[in-house]
Amino acid sequence: TGKLSSKENLQTAMINENIGKVYSDKHDYDAALIYLLRALKIFKHIEPEQPRDIARCLGTIGYVHEKKEDFRTSIDYYHQQLNLNKNRKK
Repeated sequence: TGKLSSKENLQTAMINENIGKVYSDKHDYDAALIYLLRALKIFKHIEPEQPRDIARCLGTIGYVHEKKEDFRTSIDYYHQQLNLNKNRKK
């Protein structure tokens, strides 16, 4: 298999993020995290200078950890999202 283009990587990340959201909606939080973390890794690789998708994904991961009652991890992801959004507005 060859390397994916940036557009294909972006689509792959978005698909993984959406699958993670579906699992979250079904309350299967462990499966949700697998897909969301995969999406986050791709977003960070292809969009380091455009953090909008990264920030959104961080917030969703924070939400899933909150639903799992893993509040410390949840707060960590929310802080990462907040910092990215704050830096983006400068």
